[in-house]
Amino acid sequence: AKIWDAATGRLEATLEGHDDEVTDCAHARTRVATTSADTTVKLWIVPPDDARDLVVRPARTVGDPPHGATATSRPRRGRGTPQHQQHQQQLVPVELATTLRGHKAPVFRCTFARDGARLATASGDHTAKIWDAATGRLEATLEGHDDEVTDCAHARTRVATTSADTTVKLWIVPPDDARDLVVRPARTVGDPPHGATATSRPRRGRGTPQHQQHQQQLVPVELATTLRGHKAPVFRCTFARDGARLATASGDHTAKIWDAA
Repeated sequence: AKIWDAATGRLEATLEGHDDEVTDCAHARTRVATTSADTTVKLWIVPPDDARDLVVRPARTVGDPPHGATATSRPRRGRGTPQHQQHQQQLVPVELATTLRGHKAPVFRCTFARDGARLATASGDHTAKIWDAATGRLEATLEGHDDEVTDCAHARTRVATTSADTTVKLWIVPPDDARDLVVRPARTVGDPPHGATATSRPRRGRGTPQHQQHQQQLVPVELATTLRGHKAPVFRCTFARDGARLATASGDHTAKIWDAA
């Protein structure tokens, strides 16, 4: 993936480390997320916009193969000149914060929540996942689609997912300060018997007092509704800025606008 100065068109950084096609990227504050056909998602630490000259150096890698991952920029001066040495001191590092693993098929899309605290990802393994964008912790897996999840979108306490199964699902996601998501069946609307679930990784033994106390603090994530009407795979979705409406695009030659509430 590459980062460019949008005003001048100058290449600022090249993010390397994925082992297959990079399928999508998203930007939030000082984070960039990249998704790949290699089934992983990478979160990169990007300096503030006023620090435009990015350093050439190996990035910190978390759980990556030996070749690692790097953020590189084009050299602009001769390395032995005083000008280069002075310029080098002013450079700001760009590095890999973490690699998110958990999807079992190519990851197609990613989107940050508006405040940048969470990242949602959509994958060919029929699931979407919600991650803590600061720590890289998996918060929830959204299950229920019968084919590839092609896109996801975030708005306030809603996440939308689209799929090659022709449906769109709207999920209720708790506020950002409720980060531990409950393991329980989700409410399904018009879904087949197998239903749909939002699950998180258990963190304590189920029979322990610590688990019972932790369980009381968990916040549910559930399926609000399944939107049916498209007659072919649904490829994209986007919320209105206020989150009140959702637009979807499909292979049936139509787009649809839905009431997101």
